[in-house]
Amino acid sequence: EFGDDQFAVSTNALNWTTSRQSMKCDGFCFAGGLFVGVGESSVEWSSDGYNWTNGYIGSINCLGIAFGLGQYVAVGNAGAILTATNPSAWTARNVTVCPIQALAQGNGVSVGITINCGEIYSSEDGSHYTQRRSCGGFLTSILFRNGAFVASGSIGVLVSVDGTNWFSISPPCTAAINS
Repeated sequence: EFGDDQFAVSTNALNWTTSRQSMKCDGFCFAGGLFVGVGESSVEWSSDGYNWTNGYIGSINCLGIAFGLGQYVAVGNAGAILTATNPSAWTARNVTVCPIQALAQGNGVSVGITINCGEIYSSEDGSHYTQRRSCGGFLTSILFRNGAFVASGSIGVLVSVDGTNWFSISPPCTAAINS
């Protein structure tokens, strides 16, 4: 997704086809055979990246989405957390967490970060989150690849294999690493 309402699709990373959609996606993932994007009160999903279905996710501005433990998890304003096994039906979770703005899942754990404060939260059930890092600096991205979570931002790069214990690695530069 790029711009406020445009998607670009490629099967070879050289040739791209663009299309306009009805919403701006603030978070995006591919899982369960679907591309799923979330935004302000809305969700869109597609099996091929060309044809999209629109849905309502609730009166929440969703900022991020991930898939793990057999479910999609969307995070949004005021610490909102919503889950779905199918992107057409979402359940709001009653948890008290600072506003998680980006989320990754792997090894049976959900890990969320707050961008402006650099906090890290983790959950093994997608409903109960525990703070793993206190406020300090900012984090701008998190992902799970090759058996490890990696978070980056003004504080550099943090790595964890379990989502609970984090260590810092030396980044290749001194500037903030945004993604």
